Amino acid sequence: MDLHNIESIFAAFEMARTLGGFADYGPDATDSLVRAMRTLIVKTLEQTILLPVRNNNQVLRPPPYAEFAALCSSLRNARPAESVAVITFNYDVGVDHGFYWHQMPIDYGLGEGAGQNAVPILKLNGSLNWGRCAKCTRVVPWTLQTYFQKYSWQHLYDIKAVRLPIGSHLGSLEHCDTPVGDDPVLVPPTWNKTEYLRTLGTV
Repeated sequence: MDLHNIESIFAAFEMARTLGGFADYGPDATDSLVRAMRTLIVKTLEQTILLPVRNNNQVLRPPPYAEFAALCSSLRNARPAESVAVITFNYDVGVDHGFYWHQMPIDYGLGEGAGQNAVPILKLNGSLNWGRCAKCTRVVPWTLQTYFQKYSWQHLYDIKAVRLPIGSHLGSLEHCDTPVGDDPVLVPPTWNKTEYLRTLGTV
């Protein structure tokens, strides 16, 4: 196992949870390791993906997602228009922000009722902005549109770049009149995805 590869370690912890523990770690301790690994991934992505800020304090989409979103937008606006869909294994919300900036609605494939004009962005390993409802157990996406209604960019004067801490704020998202919790739906890159097929099968 490559101990320098965070996904290898995440996968090992997840497999240990499936097996009921490993070494001196029982089921509860193994669950804690998996949660800690998710927290590490969330914090690392939020700290390293910077969003540029323009002179008029407008937060732009991060490169290279800026160019990618512009390409998808031009394909959709071509005559005749081309259909666009995105399949990704990434957990971050860079592509989401690029599409938001270009005002292209997103359909995550979670049955959220995104509308006919929405672009399918299928995140096969989950996303920082996906939580699980404690009542109905459904995976619930927090779209950037609704996120920015709650958390607006403020005090951006003389700031060249900002971070987007949507994963850290996930506990503020509600579904079925209850918070979804602060543990995002992130699927480790293992062959055994049986547990996640029940919730991400539509994706």
